[in-house]
Amino acid sequence: MAENPNTVVSPDGALQVTLVVFDAASGECTIRIEELSAEKARYSVIVRHSDGCETRIDYATYDVNKHAEHSFFTNCNDAPKNIEVVRVFTEHSPQ
Repeated sequence: MAENPNTVVSPDGALQVTLVVFDAASGECTIRIEELSAEKARYSVIVRHSDGCETRIDYATYDVNKHAEHSFFTNCNDAPKNIEVVRVFTEHSPQ
């Protein structure tokens, strides 16, 4: 089976993000965030758009196998270009 080009897994393998919907007419985007491991951590999910702008979603893991969907709007016809998942370390985070 071919890999979904609209799906990204965090470098540590704990989070998977998939672009589920992009409506060019309205600019509506929906991403699905899936927790793949029981590790508790904080992440920034960054969706970059074709016009150079980005949407950032802060996400904290707490329930393995949880699926969450987040919707947001971009400019019409401003298609998502790529998705990046970055773990955010705080002073209390295990490194």
